[in-house]
Amino acid sequence: MNEFLAQFLAAGAGGGMTGGVLYLLVSSYLNRRDAERDQLVNDVQRLTETIRILKDERIMKIELRVEDHISEDMSQRILTVVEAMSAKQSIIDTKVDRLSENNATLLANDRAKSLYIENLDKSIQRHKQEKHS
Repeated sequence: MNEFLAQFLAAGAGGGMTGGVLYLLVSSYLNRRDAERDQLVNDVQRLTETIRILKDERIMKIELRVEDHISEDMSQRILTVVEAMSAKQSIIDTKVDRLSENNATLLANDRAKSLYIENLDKSIQRHKQEKHS
């Protein structure tokens, strides 16, 4: 029985040592994995914060560019000038139409007077030939 007890104790001690060694190996492996996971979590958080900062900076730059563009935008002033020019153009168009009508009337009167003078000249010429020849 002593021998059985010695083998039992030796097997128990050997199993316990094997269990202890396995525990140490698994524990060490798990601790390394936990440390790596913690490092990755920290890296992801740092990158997330960096991305947020970069996005905020980019948004601020875009806002500044838009504000600069708006402050330099002269479209309203140009639109006001174009509208004023359009109104003046309408007035000029109306005056040109009236001048065209007046010119047409004057040309018609000039033709009528030229025809009257031409007829009067022919009548005088006929009168001279008939009465003075």
